[in-house]
Amino acid sequence: MPQGAAVQQLSRMCRNNGRSVETKPCWKGYKFTCKHEMETFISPELELVKAWHFCYTLIDIENFVADIDSLSNRTRKEFFTRYCPQMKRVTTCEVDLLEAAKRCLNKDSYIFNKAMVGFTPDVVDLVCKNDGEILFKPDAITSVGCLDQMRSYLVQCMNQLGMEASSWSLPYLTRTQCGTLSKLRQCVERKLDVCKAPNLIAVYDLFEDALVRLTPCRNTI
Repeated sequence: MPQGAAVQQLSRMCRNNGRSVETKPCWKGYKFTCKHEMETFISPELELVKAWHFCYTLIDIENFVADIDSLSNRTRKEFFTRYCPQMKRVTTCEVDLLEAAKRCLNKDSYIFNKAMVGFTPDVVDLVCKNDGEILFKPDAITSVGCLDQMRSYLVQCMNQLGMEASSWSLPYLTRTQCGTLSKLRQCVERKLDVCKAPNLIAVYDLFEDALVRLTPCRNTI
């Protein structure tokens, strides 16, 4: 499948469907190729990512960007009332597309992506709670800056703990590796404390909980 074809195919499907997202999601029925096309460097994982890009067309991006620039305490209720349902449709789209791609993915890839899409609805709920309350707390600016660093913190902690992806097979994690996951959380928590945003460990916990539920660690952590 050529680059971008997944998104184009989904868009055509939606235009031809002629039904609203609420009555019949237009991404339902999308067929993945399950082929690794070396000449275009398209793998099932990359095809899934490209298909996910379509999900974000379910948000009125142009108005979303304009409205977020003017977001304030005065406008927040209208903003979150308008866009939270759109963001929730995105998460539903991502879950449905992952299930459509399941037969194409190896177990590790499926479990990791399942955790990613599994915790996204929780993040949306967290952000949308009380009309975006978390974004309007006194320490919100610090929190946003630290959230930007979350990926970097995660990589640093994984390196410190010697967590090499090549030796970690998610469906078959050992008791020792499950213990290392607990240490990973502690490391991330320490970095967030230094960053003065300890409350953000709740965001990490959403991802870890979603991941752990899909691995043998659910019996030990």
